[in-house]
Formats: sequence, C-alpha cells, structure tokens
Amino acid sequence: MDAHLEPVLIVDDESTIRSLLEKHAQNLGYTTATADNGRSALEMIAAQRFEIVLLDLKMPGFDGLEVLKALRRDHSPEDLPVIMISVMEEKSCIPSALNLGANDYIQKPVDPAVLASRIETQLNLKHKAQVFREIEQDLERRIALRTDELDRINQKLERDRCHFEYLLNSSPAVTYIVSLEAGHGCSYISENTRSITGYRQDEILGRGLWSLLVHPEDQSGIEAEIRQNLTRGSGKSEYRLRQKDGSYCWVHDQYRVKVENGAAREIVGSLIDITVQKELDSKSPRKTTHDELTGLINRREFEKRMAVLGKWADAINYVFCYLDLDEFKIINNSHGHVAGDQLLREIAGLISNTLSKRDLAAYMSGDEFGLLLQNCTLDQAQRVLQELRAALREYRFKWDGKSHVITASIGVVSVDTLIGGDIDFLGAAISACDLAKEGGGDRIQLYADLDETVRERKQEMLWVEKVNRALEEDRFLLHYQPIVPICNSSLDRHFELLIRMKDDNGELVAPGNFLPAVERYRLSGKIDRWVIQTAFSWLDAYREYLGLNYKWGINLSGQSLADPELLDFVSGALEHYQIPPDRIYFEVTETAAVENMTNATKFIHALRETGCQFALDDFGSGLSSFAYLKNLAIDYLKIDGLFVRDMADNEIDCAMVKAISEVGQAMGMSTIAEFVENAETREKLEKIGVDYAQGYGIDRPKPLHEFVPE
Repeated sequence: MDAHLEPVLIVDDESTIRSLLEKHAQNLGYTTATADNGRSALEMIAAQRFEIVLLDLKMPGFDGLEVLKALRRDHSPEDLPVIMISVMEEKSCIPSALNLGANDYIQKPVDPAVLASRIETQLNLKHKAQVFREIEQDLERRIALRTDELDRINQKLERDRCHFEYLLNSSPAVTYIVSLEAGHGCSYISENTRSITGYRQDEILGRGLWSLLVHPEDQSGIEAEIRQNLTRGSGKSEYRLRQKDGSYCWVHDQYRVKVENGAAREIVGSLIDITVQKELDSKSPRKTTHDELTGLINRREFEKRMAVLGKWADAINYVFCYLDLDEFKIINNSHGHVAGDQLLREIAGLISNTLSKRDLAAYMSGDEFGLLLQNCTLDQAQRVLQELRAALREYRFKWDGKSHVITASIGVVSVDTLIGGDIDFLGAAISACDLAKEGGGDRIQLYADLDETVRERKQEMLWVEKVNRALEEDRFLLHYQPIVPICNSSLDRHFELLIRMKDDNGELVAPGNFLPAVERYRLSGKIDRWVIQTAFSWLDAYREYLGLNYKWGINLSGQSLADPELLDFVSGALEHYQIPPDRIYFEVTETAAVENMTNATKFIHALRETGCQFALDDFGSGLSSFAYLKNLAIDYLKIDGLFVRDMADNEIDCAMVKAISEVGQAMGMSTIAEFVENAETREKLEKIGVDYAQGYGIDRPKPLHEFVPE
C-alpha cells in the first residue's frame, strides 16, 4: 500500500462489526480510524482527511443516510468515496444511498476479498479523478498562459498594422489592390492616394482603377500589358495618370499577381510619381531610346526601327525573333525583384555578346526580348539562335548561394514569310514564341503563314482581347431557346439560356467565333459566372415567370466544374435573388463531366440537394457514355445532335437515339433531343418516346429581353 494514503474511516454502532472491519482493513495494509455514530464521524471528517469511509447504513439516531447526505454537502464522491455497509434486510435502501452519493456498498457479513476489491476499486477511481483534476488544472493554466500570449500577439499585430498603415500612408508610393473579377474594381488603396491622384479613398474604391485614371492614349496598351503579365505573376509599367483636377502626371506602376487555386485573383501594386524624372529623361536622347535596366534599346525604339525596315521588306533580308525566358517567374517569386532585375541585366549581356554588331537586340517588357538579325537568311538565323540556346544552357544564374539553369522559348519569323500582306512581325513572332512555350520551353519555333496552328492561336488571342473588352463594356447578352415536351404536354416547358456577344459595331457575333478562345485561355469560368448572375438578376426582375411551369437551363464549362469556389457562388446567388432552385437546371457536357468526374459528382450532388437539376449535354459523343452514366446524378439526357439531325433518313442514327432514350427511361431520366430541324424528325422522336425536343424545327434562339410567356 502507498505510504502517503490517509486512514480508512470505519463508522458502525456495533463494536464487533467495527473491530472486524478494522482488522480486515489493517490486514490489507491500510491505517484505520473508527466512529460509533454518525455525528462523531462527521466531526472526525471535519477535523482530518480520510481516504475512504466505510459507513453503516442503519444506526440509531443519526443513521447512515443522514450522515451521507451531510457529508456530500462538502465532499464529492471523487474527493471522498463512501462504501455503505448493510444487511440483507436493508437492501431496499441501497438505491437511496446511491442517489445521495454513495460510491458502492457491501453486505454483512463482510467478505474480506469483496471488501478489498471494493476499497481498491474506489481508491483507484479516486486516484484517477485526482490525476484528471491535476491535468485539467494544468490545461487551464496553459490555456490562461496561451490566452495571455495571444493577447500580446494580437496587441503587437495591431501595433504592427497601425505602424504598417502609417508607413504606407507616409510613403511616396500609393499602394493598391485590384480585383480581377469583372470590372477590375479597386478593393483597396492607401490613404495617401490624394498625394498623386487628388482623389480620396472612397472616390476610387470599387471603381476600375485603370479605366478611371489612365490617360486614354495609354489605356489600351497598359491593359493589354497587364493581361499579358498575368501569367508571369508580376510586371511594371509607366503611363500617364489623370488627377482629380484634370491634369496628368507620369507614374511608375509595379505590381504582383495574387494567385489562388491556380487562378489569378488580384493585382497588388504601387504607384510612384515619376513626372520630374520623365521631364529630365526627355532631355536625354539615349534615355528615350534605351532601357535603363538592361542597356538595350527599348520597345518603342525597337518598333520604330521595325517600322522603317517594314518599308524595305522586299529589299532587305532579315529575321525577327521574340525571346521569352522560361524560368523568370520562378526566380522573381523565389528571390524577389532585385534578383529578377539582375537576371535581366545578365541575359541582356549574354544576348549582346552572342549577336553580331549588325544585329539588334531590345528589351521589350517583363522577361521578353526582341532580336533583329539583319542580312540573314532563315537558315543562318537558326544557327545563330542555336548558339544562343547553347550559351543559355551553359550560363548559370547565381543568387543567394543557389545556382539556376536558364532556358528560353524563341519565336522566329522571316521577312519573306509576311511579304504581300499586313506586316505584323511582332504578332507573328509572339504567336510562335507562345507555341514554343506551350511545347515545354527551351525551343525555337518557326512561324509560317500556312501554319494553321499559329494562325488559329493568333486569332484566338485577338478574340481573348475582344471578349475581355466586351465584358468590361457590358456587350454580352442572353438569348433563350425553347425546349418543348413532345410526348406529354403536361411536362414543364424548358428554356436554354445562350450567351451572345456584340462586336464594336453592335453586331452579334456567333458563339463559335469566340468560345474556342474563351475555353483555351481559361475565360470560361468568368463567362459562366456572368451568365448565372445575369440570368438570376433577370428572373428576379420578372418573378411572375417563376410561378409558371418553366425551367431555365444554364450551361457550365469544364473549367467551372473544376472551380472549387463555384458551388458557393451559385448557392450565394440563389439565396441573394431568392430564386427557387427547382426552376433552375444546369447543363454540363459529357466531355466536361468525364474530365472532371470527381469535382462534377460533388458539385452535382451538392446542388441537387438544394433542388436544382442537371442535364448531361451532347450525350453519346463519348467513348464510354453508358459506362459512367450510372455514377452521375443526372435528371436529363440531351442526345447529341449528330445522331438526331439525320435520324429521319439514317437507321443507325435512329437506333442510337432509341438506345439512349431507353437507357434514360430505365434510369429515371428524361431525354431531350437537340438539332430537331423538321417535322419528320419530331414524329420519329415521338414514336421512340423521347420526352423533349429542341432545335430550329421547334424555335430559334431569341433575345431574352423579348421573352413572352406562352
């Protein structure tokens, strides 16, 4: 027995029982104390500590239950265990004793082994309770210390925040944050903005920073440069900024791109007034033609010389190259802009040393260089560029004790390639350079006018600029196309919402012209959000349509299905506009669902729980349509129009449509046939049992603002 244990208190009015219990307890190694009545026992407990009490249930005068009741006012069962001693006839009183706080009981005559087991059990429980209390007290002490520490940290953070804001607002640089959502609204700008712009914070916040402040002549170039730098993660520009009083000043804008979940979300930058420096530079001929960082001629001067050469394109043999460093973003992000600037200086020197004196090298922007190889055939140019690639491979950029391998993607265009049309050497070389980069970098890509891939990419990049401009200028609109029931007129009537874009002249542009560029350059998510927001806003304005048996279909791209934030966006929009979810269904293509199966399954399941429905578009176009269909919780199957269009004359197409319809019916899904262009096709669909039809034979798409309920 542990030597530190206190005595066991034995309370019984019979001396023989006390002696017997005392003997048993002492044989177990415990010290003992005795009391012959309840009042004496309470006095002893008040005067000293006991490990455990053996208490007779029935005693004359102040019995065991009364002693227990008084005892529990000051001592918990964990602090002072009590084992009741009773005879068989008193067994009915045991529940009352346990309810009053007794820990256990034993019956007379007392079995020494049972007594030993009960005492040991209660003392073990008491010890564990004490250990637990000590742990709890220690935890409370630690929490209190941690709380104090967190309070100190929070106080320090608040002081640092105030200090940081003071430094920001005391700095000559104006700090800003611009959201990359539609509109490019300014979400933060430091208080010292008045020192440069003349505007207060609240006059700029929420508005398009560049559209509000940049000189009209600089605006398109700056916005194009910023879009180009989004993929690089950072950039710097110089432009004229309009002040509140209408005057203009020159600013140096240096910024970084904040990326979340693989998508650019915000631009964080700073503006410094360089008007005085610009005035001084204008007096220095070299500073107007050369880049100060690299010592090479600047982009403006390079383009001037290119324009001059363009006039002699049929007489001068030369090759233009566009060089983009593959690892610049890694260096910049890992070591900072100082390291990035040093890398650019060293690469500029390496390029200058590789080229001959008759050739021309320029620093364009970011991590890009322009090369003009004069009196040079395309074969000769490729040999020069291979030498440049070899020099780059041997070169090592060393910074902060680390060594980095540097490679470049190079786009090449010969003057002969573009003679006879508009001479856009820069655009052609950039297109070729982008292809080299997409191919893994460290490549030389030749531009050829007959190269369909280059032409398509170039055209797509033009569409990207047009799409972004159309979003900013609110030149997108929605059309609707009816989807009608053909076998059961009581079914809900559907309307698929389709996006359309107006060009600069206000004419509608066919979606097939701009959607491939939207998909390739990852603008689909932005477009999808615009459609959702616009559709819900329109339905909110015409809430009477929500009470009709209409359902509205919205298309979602594969990029949206892969966006983990889209679910919150849709749920938030439904709640904000109070749109009944059962009036909305989303269309996803078979290809998008397969490529994003995990995300698509989670997204579909979550929104179907709210009441929204889903349609699988272009079903039948994939290789394993029926195999994966059972894994998707889909309400509608839209049969690929390639099978529907000619099914009236083609038995194989008709059989495919019938098979898909039967599968849909077996799985409890409604079927929709696309590209229904004539009455014969509709009749066959009706015989097969397809539920809905859509196509020019039913109705053509019309502007949503012209919608008239039927």
